[in-house]
Amino acid sequence: HMPAPLNPRVSLSEDTGHHAAVFRFGGFASDADIRKNEEALRQWLGVKGIRTLGPFRFLAYNPPWQVAGRRNEVMVEVLWD
Repeated sequence: HMPAPLNPRVSLSEDTGHHAAVFRFGGFASDADIRKNEEALRQWLGVKGIRTLGPFRFLAYNPPWQVAGRRNEVMVEVLWD
């Protein structure tokens, strides 16, 4: 169990789980980089016959002042039996 949040504006909810497909890429992500990687993931999933569920999302993991070793991802939930 998670501890109860101390801030009343914070709430916790349980996720029943899901499957996602992810493409990872580095550098400072521009809108064009995000679109390019989203399209690459979309095409790869199409070739594999994997259906997507919902919108593609962009995830960034580094603070703006970090120059080297940046990690970004585009992700989409997929239907997985």
